[in-house]
Amino acid sequence: MKIPDITDWLKTEFSDVQLATTTPTISQIVTNAIRYWNTHSGFKLVKMVNLAAINIDRETIGTGNGVTTSFSMATKYSPVNPSSVTIIASVADKCFYIYDDGVGNLADALSLVTGTIVYGTGVITLTFTAPPNTDSGILIAYGVSAAGGTAVPINPDFKLVTNIYPAVTPQLLWQDNTLWKLFGITILDNVTSDLIMMTQAFQNYQLYVGTDFRWTWNPAEDPDEMGVVYYTNNPVQNSLFCIVGAKRILPNEDIKSEHILDWLLYYCKALVKMCEGNMLRKGDIIGVRNDGQVMFDEGKEEKDALQEKLAQEGRWLAMAHRF
Repeated sequence: MKIPDITDWLKTEFSDVQLATTTPTISQIVTNAIRYWNTHSGFKLVKMVNLAAINIDRETIGTGNGVTTSFSMATKYSPVNPSSVTIIASVADKCFYIYDDGVGNLADALSLVTGTIVYGTGVITLTFTAPPNTDSGILIAYGVSAAGGTAVPINPDFKLVTNIYPAVTPQLLWQDNTLWKLFGITILDNVTSDLIMMTQAFQNYQLYVGTDFRWTWNPAEDPDEMGVVYYTNNPVQNSLFCIVGAKRILPNEDIKSEHILDWLLYYCKALVKMCEGNMLRKGDIIGVRNDGQVMFDEGKEEKDALQEKLAQEGRWLAMAHRF
């Protein structure tokens, strides 16, 4: 559900009464509720991140002014993966896509632009046949490889990262043992089996303990942009991270989690009750008797209960930070 959907749900919930609260006010209530959830929630988010193929979505790399036709700009992250670039631009009444061909050339299907990209640095040059529209953003989506580096961009739906686990899959020495290959499933003598197990244990120790994997989380100042995790001593041959953190609801996100919606919908309903009760209380001041105070108190009680529930569910974050 998006903000308009939640607004419609609230109107349906109060369909048996004539709301004094306007639709723009209800939409603002929903926006405020999402903002409160983002700042107070500890909803756990766990994702696997492939260091070799991280997707960057809707990054702004330029803005049209109605005059300039040639642009030189760069992606925020690099190196860029070949054949992963999609650029969106607007010229006159046309909004079109620009793609890379895997060898560094950029072009669109309408022949409105030509350009190049240097995958290693992310430097892009574009030449339009007509200037992009004034104040229209030039947006790019692309893939980036962080394998072998020291930093990895994290999607903005992570408001906080609490832990990172390198997803290393060690190669089992049993599979490469000469006797195993020659004879298949066989009974090995005690000395050989003990040697294999000791070697396997030492290999795992080198992967997980000997590397002394360390990381730090650097959130972006703009919550709509990607934060960055800086790391060092990544285990050998590892290209996957398991990221554990707290979720942020993004602008215009289609919220699908039943747990989040259950809290958000009824929190918004409680706020609308308070708003309606406040309206009715104002009528009581001028001599119109009503139950505005009752409705306001009911909404406030529900709001306080939901805030307490959110605080209790987010206590694991405090423990994660402490240790």
